[in-house]
Amino acid sequence: MSIRNLTAKQQIQINTSKTKVWEGLTGPKRIKQYLFGSETLCDWEEGGRIIYPYEWEGKRFEDRD
Repeated sequence: MSIRNLTAKQQIQINTSKTKVWEGLTGPKRIKQYLFGSETLCDWEEGGRIIYPYEWEGKRFEDRD
């Protein structure tokens, strides 16, 4: 069997509204809570970039899409 043919799937149930889930995924204040205090730089346009700059132990980092 080839590793290329393997697929991992995971499912979770979140007991809240779709609006609150979307806010958790896209809201800068929420993202900052779970992503190392990072800012969120994005125009949320289709195909647009998402950049999460943050500082960790005195060093600057950027996570990107």
